[in-house]
Amino acid sequence: MEEYRCKKCNRILRNEESIKRGYGAKCYRIITLQNQETKPEQSNNTIIEELLNRVRKLELDNNFMKHQLKHKTFVNISKDSELKWDIPEEVKEVRNQYKFEFNVVVKELKILFHENFDYHEILQPIGIRKQPEASPQLIENLIVTS
Repeated sequence: MEEYRCKKCNRILRNEESIKRGYGAKCYRIITLQNQETKPEQSNNTIIEELLNRVRKLELDNNFMKHQLKHKTFVNISKDSELKWDIPEEVKEVRNQYKFEFNVVVKELKILFHENFDYHEILQPIGIRKQPEASPQLIENLIVTS
């Protein structure tokens, strides 16, 4: 009868299952545990590769957008003529009125600041109160009898 030995520790194997496996019971258990530990490392590597691929794709997208902004070249999928704006006339009128009023206010402010603007008037110190203000009078009887 041939002697079968364990591939790891070189012991003599007597059990039929051990002979089929080529390892003793303890060595086989150790090897299966080692294989189980190496599998998560492989899966972690694949996860890391996927994350790196995503980061590369985001970097490419970011570079593409920066290039578009720098050179002002935008890819338009739809044209403005295809868009249908259903804005009621009342809303358009109110919007135009506010826009007109805003423009008038801005022009007036520009004139004020450019013509007679003196920053010394604005930057004067605030007067400190020397006497406390009188508190408002309280009305005690609010019920009016008739």
